[in-house]
Amino acid sequence: MTAFIKKKIKILRLVTSLDPKYGGPRNGILSSNDQLIKKGFKVDIATCDKKNIISKELKSVKIINFKSYIGKKYRFSLMLFFWLYKKRKEYDFFIIHGLWQFNSLAARLLLTNKKYFIFTHGQLDPFFFFKFV
Repeated sequence: MTAFIKKKIKILRLVTSLDPKYGGPRNGILSSNDQLIKKGFKVDIATCDKKNIISKELKSVKIINFKSYIGKKYRFSLMLFFWLYKKRKEYDFFIIHGLWQFNSLAARLLLTNKKYFIFTHGQLDPFFFFKFV
């Protein structure tokens, strides 16, 4: 009898930071990772954090930190760009968190033939609501 091995689907999440002091998508990423892993997906996270963010919620997730970047919020990182170029074939799906940082530009330029999703965090926040008279 032949046993056949089911390949795990690999997902790469691109997020500017997982540091809790910046707020942002951290909690959503952590809670949805649990569900993805329970369903059998392999999840990695690429981020531009200066320090490694270690927490019990991330024990089964590989974190790839790009500590060299320019700009406190935009975080332009050539290391991230070239790493993504080199590793993009290893992943089946990509989830890009946020629109206005370098990670979303790198994804747009490098993942044109890949399956990716953009998770827009805070786009409907009342802070961004403008009344036009």
